[in-house]
Formats: sequence, structure tokens, C-alpha cells
Amino acid sequence: CDAECYVEEEQPVCELTVTSPEEGEWFDSEAVPIEWTLSEGCTPIDHFWLYYNKTSTGNCDDLDHGWNYLNDGSNAAFGNNPYSWLWDRPATSGQYCVKVKVTSNGARDASGVFNVDLAKPEVSLDVSEQNEGYCEDDTEEESGVCYVNQETDIGLTCSDDNPDAPWQSGVDYTEYRYSVDGGETWTEWTEASSFSFPEDSNHLLQYRCFDNVGKVDSEEKEFVVDSQAPEITKTVGEPKISCNPENEDCYNQ
Repeated sequence: CDAECYVEEEQPVCELTVTSPEEGEWFDSEAVPIEWTLSEGCTPIDHFWLYYNKTSTGNCDDLDHGWNYLNDGSNAAFGNNPYSWLWDRPATSGQYCVKVKVTSNGARDASGVFNVDLAKPEVSLDVSEQNEGYCEDDTEEESGVCYVNQETDIGLTCSDDNPDAPWQSGVDYTEYRYSVDGGETWTEWTEASSFSFPEDSNHLLQYRCFDNVGKVDSEEKEFVVDSQAPEITKTVGEPKISCNPENEDCYNQ
């Protein structure tokens, strides 16, 4: 090649990569962080557009259809590379993706499918036999004291299947604690699905359950634990006579 020979250099390709949310990530009521990066070949950039897609198929492979507008702005509005923006959060539970697009050159990318769970779990109480009084979960309309003994099993159930928010993260764990001095001091929180009280006394029970994104449902219930058998005392009223039990005639009076 002589001195006038010229080889055109290959221009770098602009690549946009969405790095957050990650595939399979769970969110509840907190904002969803959207983050993306640009390769060196993407400068200068004049504008970004952000979209979301609620998917029923578990994927967001179609980058052209089904997307809803979220936000847009110049690159300065989203900071420096890597860029970021906080989505206040989706309005309903379900599976979502987000997409970011560059106006000037059409570079775009979508996140993996992430999950949104907006409904908290529900904890409930189940008191086995050998109980008396109001032994169900207290409500605003009805409440009362539950009387049990030390052998009565107290069961705790946690559910995370609210039909009004069908995409939920599932139950993590259930725990309880109690006080025998009206709430002045408490036992440590103990993770369990059932237990019994080890001592006779008035007990104030607190119990709660968590789902896999940290949402909690908690309740409180008052118990009286009484394991002592009643005592029977015999009294004889008037008229009566003294009698020697060894005398058979005593029983014939």
C-alpha cells in the first residue's frame, strides 16, 4: 500500500445494558431501582426513554410491543454512566420488566423478569382442645381472654395467598413472644409453628409472620394459663350428730 493508502477504522458499536432489576429479584412496597450502562461507542447521547412491561408469560423478549411509558429525559437527568432512576413501584403485584432506549441511535435493552409482591401475609391462631373462653384471633368486633393449661397446644399459621394480589413471594417464618407482667418484660422472639405455655399465669402473647420480601403481619392475644385441679371441700350442715366411723350403726342413723 503506497503513502496514499487509507484503511477505515471500525467504529465502536453502541451497546446499552440494563443491570437492574436483576432476573428473579423480588420487590414489595419500596421503589424499584432501574440502572443501565452504555459502552464507549454511545457518545454523545441526547435522550433516554424508559418503559415497563407487565408480563404474563414470564419473559420480555419482544422489545417492540407491550411496553408502557415510564419516564424520559436527557442523560444529565439520570446522572453519569452508569445511569439510574428510581421507579416509585408498580401499582399491582406481578411479574415485570423494564426497558431503556437511546433516542439518537436506537440502542436499547430490557431487564430480566422481576417480581413485585404488594400484599402482606396473614397470621392466624389455632388453640387445641383443653381451652375455654374466646380462643380465636381477636377482631375489632369481638375479643376476649382464652383460658388454657400447660398442655394446650397453641398453633400459629401463616398464609401468603391473597386472591386480590395473586403474585406473592411466599411464607418465610412465624415467631412469637409473651409477657407475664402485662407487657413490662418479654421473652425473646422464638421461631415456631406451635408451642405451649410452660407456666401458670396471665400471658400476653404476640405473634407474627413474615413473607420472603420482609412484609409482616402481627397480632396480640391475652391468655390465662391454669393447670391446677380444683379442690373439693365437704361441709355438713345442721341438724347433724357426731358419729364414730368404726361403729356400723353410725351409717344407719
